[in-house]
Order: sequence, then C-alpha cells, then structure tokens
Amino acid sequence: GEFIRGWDDGRGIDAGRTLLSGQDGTSFSHYGGNFDIGSGHSINNYDQIVSNQPGFSRFSFAGSSRGDGVNHVTIRPRNIAFNYIVRAA
Repeated sequence: GEFIRGWDDGRGIDAGRTLLSGQDGTSFSHYGGNFDIGSGHSINNYDQIVSNQPGFSRFSFAGSSRGDGVNHVTIRPRNIAFNYIVRAA
C-alpha cells in the first residue's frame, strides 16, 4: 500500500518533489550517547520482498548498539505526495 503524505508546495520540506510523485521508504538510525558495547542492529534493505514469503519486507540486521543513551530507528513508509484541500464553511 501507499501512504498519503502532504505535498509541501515548494516550502523546502521535500525540495523538488512534485504533486502525486512517489517516494520510497527510508530508515533513519538515531543514537544519543557515546560508547559502544559491540552488539545491536540497524535496519537496511527496506522495500525488498522475501521471495518465499510474499507480502513480508526483508530486513538485514547488522552494526552495533550503544551502552548508554537512546537507540531507536525511525522509518518513513513508502508514500505519495498529495494536495489536501480543506473547505472552510
């Protein structure tokens, strides 16, 4: 499926993006801390399908986590730029 994402109409949020254009999913790793304990994961290979399990996304886990601070991953789903029209009565 596609998610609808509001079109920014040239305000610089998604520079160069046109109305009804598609955008692939993206993953972003976030970390707040400063030392490595040598274990953990990151997510790669988004938008790829496992050949023997149609309908499931395949994720690769690799990398390291930190022993302090905050680790998490934010994922932007695949989406289409849409112009919301609001009518004020």
